[in-house]
Amino acid sequence: MGARTSIQFQKGDEKSVVLFSHWGGDEFGEEAEEYAEKLKREVAGNNGVEPLDRLEPDTVMIDFVRSITCKMDRVKSDLYLSADESGGDNSDYGHKIIDLDSEPVETTEEAYRRGYNEAVNDAKNGVDLK
Repeated sequence: MGARTSIQFQKGDEKSVVLFSHWGGDEFGEEAEEYAEKLKREVAGNNGVEPLDRLEPDTVMIDFVRSITCKMDRVKSDLYLSADESGGDNSDYGHKIIDLDSEPVETTEEAYRRGYNEAVNDAKNGVDLK
């Protein structure tokens, strides 16, 4: 049971660590996109002295985590980090990469999720996967 998903921020070739959510589903990715759009508006025109002003992906991830946990006493469950998308479970809603360079931000899902869903459909329809 759950709505497992993961997100990651990207700028150019640089990617952040991956944030996994056990219960977030599609809404988790949408919340991250909205956060990124708002952040880009806030830092537009700044001189880029701070890593967040430069939209450095790891710093953006830290600030995103802060923004979604600031009202919690403790982060007891649901969220965890990994170096890449294979370090956790995102089997329900896949992995989303939020591109900070695009205008507006774009989110892409990893191809393996689509491949996984196709394999599940093939198995349900009796297609021999050998």
